[in-house]
Amino acid sequence: MPLVELVKGERTSEATLEQLRQCSAPPATHGHGAQGRPRAAWHRLQHALLREAFHIIQEGVASIEDIDVAVNSGPACAFQPTAYWRHADMVGLDMVQAIDTYLFPELSAAAAPPAFLIELIARGDLGAKTGHGLYDWTQRTASDVLAARDRFIAARLRDARHIP
Repeated sequence: MPLVELVKGERTSEATLEQLRQCSAPPATHGHGAQGRPRAAWHRLQHALLREAFHIIQEGVASIEDIDVAVNSGPACAFQPTAYWRHADMVGLDMVQAIDTYLFPELSAAAAPPAFLIELIARGDLGAKTGHGLYDWTQRTASDVLAARDRFIAARLRDARHIP
């Protein structure tokens, strides 16, 4: 993966963290924040997105497949060339605020995983490792998906080197 996120644990020395910084290729993020709080930026963003995606599915707003299309065709593409915060600046922070004012009341504020996720787990539907989860994994393995992801990332990295 192109992103390396370094999060200093309670017992991680500065020397170890610096050694990791030196051997990780950019882009690398370095988690900093209040002690005792989760600082992994990507994981926090990923799970905020997952919380909302589960909420959307549970409310019947969109299907799992619809959400995959929206994420893969939306932010995954749009923010690569512009960066997330530049995109907000380009849209206009007044427009971001207007959208937030309209949309925030509809967003999930759940403090626990959704019921249907708990039900899947209780049935033993844990995803690729059991053959069923949100998707049916009996026809395509996680290794197939990871290999396709790795080919995609490698191609993007090769393409990025040619961009001036």
